[in-house]
Amino acid sequence: MEQPAKPNPHLPVVTAGGIHSWKGFRQGQFVGEIRHDARVSPPVFHYLVLRQGSNEIVVWAQEHTAEQAQRSLQATLRQLAGDQRHKA
Repeated sequence: MEQPAKPNPHLPVVTAGGIHSWKGFRQGQFVGEIRHDARVSPPVFHYLVLRQGSNEIVVWAQEHTAEQAQRSLQATLRQLAGDQRHKA
């Protein structure tokens, strides 16, 4: 099964059951990952944001390309981390 283009060439890809995951996105107290199910067409790249140390999903959204998912994920992480700093 062919792997899609990585959203970040420095992140390791984990593949299980046709689902590719890229982890390692961090900003403040938030962590994110991108997931792609290679069995689905057209391709969809989900991105998830969790609070560090928690299993609660804060944001779950999707884009049509890995690059779009990475941009949206990073923008979301920056926004959440900025909002968290203003509350402190």
